[in-house]
Amino acid sequence: MAGVPVTLITLASTALVTTTGNRSAQASPAKPFQSIVAGAQVTVSPGAVGLAFATCKSTAVPISGEALTGQGERTFITDSFSSGASWFIRVRNTGTTNETLQVVVHCLP
Repeated sequence: MAGVPVTLITLASTALVTTTGNRSAQASPAKPFQSIVAGAQVTVSPGAVGLAFATCKSTAVPISGEALTGQGERTFITDSFSSGASWFIRVRNTGTTNETLQVVVHCLP
């Protein structure tokens, strides 16, 4: 179909390209669809409750979060929520050794 305008829009970090016939124009790279930010790692003592968080950069908005734990066999998530630009996760360590907790937040620009 010669001469039909074709527009390709991506939600990744590739360029936006518009092609009409034999001509094409390339725009600046598109913004990434989402960013992922890891928070600081915290230690949760045996029998204790620990809270960790990760914060989105700039004006991004948190859409989900995930917990990364050490062995995690006796670590249970009790809360997972966003507040402002951050995602918080609270865990209870029911084991007999220290556990680590780190939060990763997924953000939209």
